[in-house]
Amino acid sequence: MKKVLATLLCVLMLVGAVCVVPAFAAFTIDDIPTEYRLCPDKALDLEAPAVAGDPFARGWEVKYRGGDWIPYGGESFHESDNNYTEGVSVRYFAADEQGNYSYSNVCKLTIAHVPVGQYQHNDEEHWRVCDDCGGRADVGYHTSLTSDQENENCTVCGAQRAGRYSVVKKIWDWLMNFIMSLIG
Repeated sequence: MKKVLATLLCVLMLVGAVCVVPAFAAFTIDDIPTEYRLCPDKALDLEAPAVAGDPFARGWEVKYRGGDWIPYGGESFHESDNNYTEGVSVRYFAADEQGNYSYSNVCKLTIAHVPVGQYQHNDEEHWRVCDDCGGRADVGYHTSLTSDQENENCTVCGAQRAGRYSVVKKIWDWLMNFIMSLIG
């Protein structure tokens, strides 16, 4: 009876070794960053992690807000599309020929510029330059203006324009000086 049980146990262990172990992909994938910032309109430029083993297939997958994991095809991420800017995650996979997959940890993408330095401006708007790509970040119109008799100043960037009342004031001042000179 002991021999039968021992034989049965050996057979079960063999079946387990042949059937169960290959059900899990045998690849070890190095960790990727847990968070990564990417400038808008750029494609993912994360370095592929090292994979221990010889996978049949490997690559990146992306998951957009509320969606499923799909293969990443190298497309750019656009700042204007909320599906890209909110809740984007990526991971790396390795698969064997039987379709067994191993995955890296998940990395959350933030699609945004990294603004640095002082604001630059023109007559209409202000912005700061992105440290990574040179693009314009924190772009906004001069809507927060403080006024005095002479000038309007943007409270964000400090841009100064001639005030709405300065021309009227100058005409009024000239007219009053002219009248006072006539009166004498």
